[in-house]
Amino acid sequence: MAFRQELREKVEALKQTAREANAREADRGTGLLEGFDPIVDTSTWPVVGDGDGPVGLEDQVHMSGDDLEALLADVEASFEPFMEGSLASFDEMLTTLDEDVFRRTLRKARNEDLPFVKSELSGWVGQAGDMFRMYYLRGWETSVDYQLAYVQEIGRVVHAYRKLLAHTQDDIKAIANDAIAALNREDPPGDASGFFTILGVIASVAQAEPHVGAAITVASLFVSGIAEEGARGAGDNPERQVEGEFVFQILRTTREAITRLNELVDTQTERIRNAINDDLDQVEGPNIYVREDGEGGGMILERPDVRLAPPPGQSSGELSVDLTKLHMAGWAHLPAAAYRYEEARLQLLAVADRRDIAFGTPSPLGPLNSYYLNRLCERCEYALRSTRDILMETGDALVFTAATYAQTDAEAAELMREQTAIELENFETPTLREESPRTPAILND
Repeated sequence: MAFRQELREKVEALKQTAREANAREADRGTGLLEGFDPIVDTSTWPVVGDGDGPVGLEDQVHMSGDDLEALLADVEASFEPFMEGSLASFDEMLTTLDEDVFRRTLRKARNEDLPFVKSELSGWVGQAGDMFRMYYLRGWETSVDYQLAYVQEIGRVVHAYRKLLAHTQDDIKAIANDAIAALNREDPPGDASGFFTILGVIASVAQAEPHVGAAITVASLFVSGIAEEGARGAGDNPERQVEGEFVFQILRTTREAITRLNELVDTQTERIRNAINDDLDQVEGPNIYVREDGEGGGMILERPDVRLAPPPGQSSGELSVDLTKLHMAGWAHLPAAAYRYEEARLQLLAVADRRDIAFGTPSPLGPLNSYYLNRLCERCEYALRSTRDILMETGDALVFTAATYAQTDAEAAELMREQTAIELENFETPTLREESPRTPAILND
């Protein structure tokens, strides 16, 4: 990866610069800094000017070769985790969520499949038709709105992690640059302020427009803890403070700056995890289901019972038209919508599969945050899988209902067979039917 190579080269340059600076100090005849372990907790290290060190640290000092290499190895190890993580993988995840899951599948189910089925079955009269339109189609509309909102929220979370990684990479490079500049007795390059850029990232993401899609109006959007928690993180921004008069001091403050950066990453990622927990609470247990009255939230609806008696008083011709639409909705159109859900589900799994590369293992963002994002994806995948299955079960129920109605009128049944054969011949949309949508078994009886 390009960033890994870039940071590794900076660390190698830092090590070489430290060796050269330490050699210059030795050449000037400075005292040898002895009698301390360069890898122990920095609070035990001698302080320049206190006069209590082994050579009197008010004097110029340098490190032995072995002590220097031990300290450099420790500093290098502190940089290592930051070499993991991939912005490109985060970008791929965002593109998949936006283009594939959101726009190409779920949005089409919401804007194309659902209105078409509603229109086709608008003439289905009687108790069964009324119940289907009132509870099932309205519930489907509610569920897909919440599924779209949930995918948007996953996009927000991925975008927040992505931006956090980008700023973390900027900060760790700045620490390396500061250390090299200090060892060369130069002013720090780049960001002259010396502040960490990581703080305020989550707040800025929360205040921005969602990455995925356009805003959706639903009964109540998911509670995004990112906005609230992120606003709390926009306080004072600590300085990197890589400084010192001697090599060992510069390397010590370099390591301390990396420790501070790790702590900041932990704080920021905890805020994202809190937001994820808030989102998961919204669809925990029964809250994931659409209520029977179609009101409120929910990402999953239950299959309706539509196997009721046919409406009385229709002519054979009128009944055949309604039965054809009913059969087509059940045999072709709902399975076509289920196919979209399966596509969205597979694309969401592809997003989840990229997370380990995106976060890096080990890395400051690390396995814990990858796990939390996976929990968010798993809940959405479960909703998409359940909706896929319910659409197929509902389609079977509509086919059964059409066949039941047809048994009451032989002429209508024959007309339905003829009309349905024509409809199916022209139906090109892929579905989840194992059989061809042109060869429904029930029409071959």
